[in-house]
Amino acid sequence: MGFLLRVGSYLFHPLFMPLLGWVLYIIIQPVHPKALILQYTYKDVLLFTLIIPALFWSYLKLRNRISDWDVEKVKERSIPLLLYSLCIMAFIYLAKLNYILPYKAFVYGILTSVITCWILTLIKVKVSLHQLGISGLLIFVICLSIYFQINLLLYISILFIANGWVASSRLYLKKHSPIELGLGFVLGALPQLYLVTYWL
Repeated sequence: MGFLLRVGSYLFHPLFMPLLGWVLYIIIQPVHPKALILQYTYKDVLLFTLIIPALFWSYLKLRNRISDWDVEKVKERSIPLLLYSLCIMAFIYLAKLNYILPYKAFVYGILTSVITCWILTLIKVKVSLHQLGISGLLIFVICLSIYFQINLLLYISILFIANGWVASSRLYLKKHSPIELGLGFVLGALPQLYLVTYWL
Protein backbone atom coordinates (compact mmCIF):
# COMPACT_ATOMS: atom_id res chain seq x y z
CA MET A 1 0.00 0.00 0.00
CA GLY A 2 2.83 2.37 0.85
CA PHE A 3 4.40 1.84 -2.59
CA LEU A 4 1.08 2.54 -4.32
CA LEU A 5 0.64 5.78 -2.38
CA ARG A 6 4.15 6.89 -3.28
CA VAL A 7 3.47 6.21 -6.95
CA GLY A 8 0.55 8.67 -6.81
CA SER A 9 2.91 11.53 -5.97
CA TYR A 10 5.09 10.74 -8.98
CA LEU A 11 2.34 10.06 -11.52
CA PHE A 12 0.44 13.23 -10.71
CA HIS A 13 3.33 15.58 -10.15
CA PRO A 14 2.17 19.17 -10.77
CA LEU A 15 4.69 19.64 -13.59
CA PHE A 16 2.82 16.98 -15.58
CA MET A 17 -0.62 18.64 -15.36
CA PRO A 18 -0.38 21.00 -18.37
CA LEU A 19 0.92 18.12 -20.48
CA LEU A 20 -1.74 15.73 -19.19
CA GLY A 21 -4.45 18.33 -19.82
CA TRP A 22 -3.16 18.76 -23.38
CA VAL A 23 -3.19 14.99 -24.00
CA LEU A 24 -6.73 14.66 -22.62
CA TYR A 25 -7.93 17.63 -24.69
CA ILE A 26 -6.57 16.08 -27.90
CA ILE A 27 -8.19 12.74 -27.08
CA ILE A 28 -11.55 14.24 -26.08
CA GLN A 29 -12.17 17.10 -28.51
CA PRO A 30 -14.06 16.16 -31.70
CA VAL A 31 -13.58 19.46 -33.59
CA HIS A 32 -10.01 19.60 -34.93
CA PRO A 33 -7.94 16.82 -36.49
CA LYS A 34 -5.80 15.37 -33.71
CA ALA A 35 -2.73 15.26 -35.93
CA LEU A 36 -3.07 19.00 -36.62
CA ILE A 37 -3.13 19.90 -32.92
CA LEU A 38 -0.14 17.65 -32.31
CA GLN A 39 1.79 19.18 -35.17
CA TYR A 40 1.31 22.78 -34.08
CA THR A 41 1.54 22.49 -30.30
CA TYR A 42 3.59 19.52 -29.11
CA LYS A 43 6.98 21.29 -29.20
CA ASP A 44 5.73 24.27 -27.21
CA VAL A 45 3.88 22.10 -24.69
CA LEU A 46 6.93 19.95 -24.02
CA LEU A 47 9.38 22.85 -23.98
CA PHE A 48 7.57 25.40 -21.83
CA THR A 49 5.56 23.21 -19.48
CA LEU A 50 7.97 20.34 -18.87
CA ILE A 51 11.55 20.62 -20.20
CA ILE A 52 12.41 24.19 -19.21
CA PRO A 53 10.72 23.94 -15.76
CA ALA A 54 12.53 20.63 -15.15
CA LEU A 55 15.84 22.28 -16.06
CA PHE A 56 15.08 25.16 -13.68
CA TRP A 57 14.25 22.69 -10.90
CA SER A 58 17.47 20.76 -11.58
CA TYR A 59 19.55 23.93 -11.53
CA LEU A 60 18.01 25.08 -8.25
CA LYS A 61 18.58 21.63 -6.76
CA LEU A 62 22.22 21.61 -7.83
CA ARG A 63 22.71 25.08 -6.37
CA ASN A 64 21.01 23.96 -3.13
CA ARG A 65 18.28 26.57 -3.52
CA ILE A 66 15.75 23.80 -2.99
CA SER A 67 16.31 20.81 -0.73
CA ASP A 68 14.07 18.32 -2.57
CA TRP A 69 12.18 17.94 -5.84
CA ASP A 70 8.81 18.52 -4.15
CA VAL A 71 10.03 21.87 -2.77
CA GLU A 72 8.56 20.87 0.57
CA LYS A 73 9.79 23.89 2.53
CA VAL A 74 7.58 26.91 2.02
CA LYS A 75 10.53 29.33 2.24
CA GLU A 76 12.10 27.60 -0.82
CA ARG A 77 9.01 27.84 -3.02
CA SER A 78 9.11 31.49 -4.06
CA ILE A 79 11.76 31.23 -6.80
CA PRO A 80 10.53 27.93 -8.37
CA LEU A 81 6.94 29.16 -8.49
CA LEU A 82 7.99 32.49 -10.00
CA LEU A 83 10.10 30.77 -12.65
CA TYR A 84 7.29 28.36 -13.45
CA SER A 85 4.88 31.30 -13.81
CA LEU A 86 7.25 32.85 -16.35
CA CYS A 87 7.38 29.57 -18.28
CA ILE A 88 3.59 29.42 -18.44
CA MET A 89 3.41 33.08 -19.53
CA ALA A 90 5.89 32.38 -22.33
CA PHE A 91 3.87 29.33 -23.34
CA ILE A 92 0.64 31.34 -23.56
CA TYR A 93 2.32 34.12 -25.52
CA LEU A 94 4.37 32.02 -27.96
CA ALA A 95 2.32 28.87 -28.50
CA LYS A 96 -0.44 28.63 -31.12
CA LEU A 97 -3.35 28.13 -28.72
CA ASN A 98 -6.00 30.51 -30.06
CA TYR A 99 -7.80 27.80 -32.01
CA ILE A 100 -7.93 25.50 -28.97
CA LEU A 101 -9.51 28.03 -26.62
CA PRO A 102 -10.61 25.56 -23.91
CA TYR A 103 -7.04 24.38 -23.43
CA LYS A 104 -5.73 27.95 -23.49
CA ALA A 105 -8.19 28.85 -20.72
CA PHE A 106 -7.00 25.78 -18.79
CA VAL A 107 -3.42 27.05 -18.99
CA TYR A 108 -4.52 30.52 -17.86
CA GLY A 109 -6.17 28.80 -14.90
CA ILE A 110 -2.91 27.04 -14.07
CA LEU A 111 -1.08 30.36 -14.26
CA THR A 112 -3.61 31.99 -11.93
CA SER A 113 -3.27 29.13 -9.44
CA VAL A 114 0.53 29.22 -9.50
CA ILE A 115 0.69 32.99 -9.04
CA THR A 116 -1.74 32.72 -6.13
CA CYS A 117 0.47 30.06 -4.52
CA TRP A 118 3.51 32.27 -5.08
CA ILE A 119 1.81 35.17 -3.31
CA LEU A 120 0.86 32.87 -0.43
CA THR A 121 4.47 31.75 -0.02
CA LEU A 122 5.37 35.37 0.71
CA ILE A 123 3.18 35.18 3.83
CA LYS A 124 4.46 31.68 4.68
CA VAL A 125 1.30 29.81 3.63
CA LYS A 126 1.94 26.40 2.10
CA VAL A 127 -0.39 24.86 -0.49
CA SER A 128 -0.33 21.35 -1.95
CA LEU A 129 0.73 21.83 -5.55
CA HIS A 130 -0.05 18.18 -6.30
CA GLN A 131 -3.64 18.64 -5.17
CA LEU A 132 -3.87 21.96 -6.98
CA GLY A 133 -2.85 20.38 -10.28
CA ILE A 134 -5.10 17.34 -10.17
CA SER A 135 -8.18 19.28 -9.01
CA GLY A 136 -7.78 21.80 -11.84
CA LEU A 137 -7.52 18.92 -14.31
CA LEU A 138 -10.70 17.36 -12.91
CA ILE A 139 -12.70 20.58 -13.37
CA PHE A 140 -11.27 21.02 -16.88
CA VAL A 141 -12.45 17.57 -17.99
CA ILE A 142 -15.91 18.06 -16.42
CA CYS A 143 -16.25 21.31 -18.38
CA LEU A 144 -15.06 19.63 -21.60
CA SER A 145 -17.81 17.04 -21.13
CA ILE A 146 -20.40 19.82 -20.93
CA TYR A 147 -18.88 21.87 -23.76
CA PHE A 148 -18.61 19.07 -26.30
CA GLN A 149 -21.71 17.27 -24.95
CA ILE A 150 -19.76 14.04 -24.61
CA ASN A 151 -20.10 11.43 -21.90
CA LEU A 152 -16.76 11.55 -20.11
CA LEU A 153 -17.87 9.73 -16.99
CA LEU A 154 -14.95 7.30 -17.19
CA TYR A 155 -12.35 10.10 -17.33
CA ILE A 156 -14.12 12.06 -14.60
CA SER A 157 -14.32 8.99 -12.35
CA ILE A 158 -10.62 8.27 -12.85
CA LEU A 159 -9.75 11.86 -11.98
CA PHE A 160 -11.96 11.77 -8.87
CA ILE A 161 -10.05 8.67 -7.78
CA ALA A 162 -6.78 10.40 -8.67
CA ASN A 163 -7.72 13.34 -6.42
CA GLY A 164 -8.22 10.97 -3.51
CA TRP A 165 -5.07 9.06 -4.42
CA VAL A 166 -2.97 12.24 -4.43
CA ALA A 167 -4.44 13.47 -1.15
CA SER A 168 -3.83 10.09 0.52
CA SER A 169 -0.31 9.98 -0.90
CA ARG A 170 0.63 13.43 0.40
CA LEU A 171 -0.79 12.65 3.82
CA TYR A 172 0.95 9.27 3.96
CA LEU A 173 4.28 10.85 3.04
CA LYS A 174 3.63 13.60 5.62
CA LYS A 175 4.25 16.28 3.02
CA HIS A 176 1.05 18.21 3.74
CA SER A 177 -1.65 18.75 6.30
CA PRO A 178 -5.37 18.35 5.45
CA ILE A 179 -5.69 22.16 5.37
CA GLU A 180 -2.88 22.47 2.81
CA LEU A 181 -4.53 19.79 0.68
CA GLY A 182 -7.88 21.58 0.94
CA LEU A 183 -6.27 24.84 -0.11
CA GLY A 184 -4.67 23.08 -3.04
CA PHE A 185 -7.99 21.65 -4.19
CA VAL A 186 -9.76 25.02 -3.96
CA LEU A 187 -6.97 27.03 -5.60
CA GLY A 188 -6.75 24.52 -8.44
CA ALA A 189 -10.49 24.33 -9.05
CA LEU A 190 -11.67 27.94 -8.64
CA PRO A 191 -9.64 29.52 -11.49
CA GLN A 192 -10.86 26.79 -13.84
CA LEU A 193 -14.47 27.37 -12.78
CA TYR A 194 -14.09 31.11 -13.36
CA LEU A 195 -12.25 30.95 -16.70
CA VAL A 196 -14.66 28.37 -18.11
CA THR A 197 -17.18 31.21 -18.47
CA TYR A 198 -15.06 32.49 -21.37
CA TRP A 199 -15.40 29.36 -23.48
CA LEU A 200 -18.22 27.18 -22.16
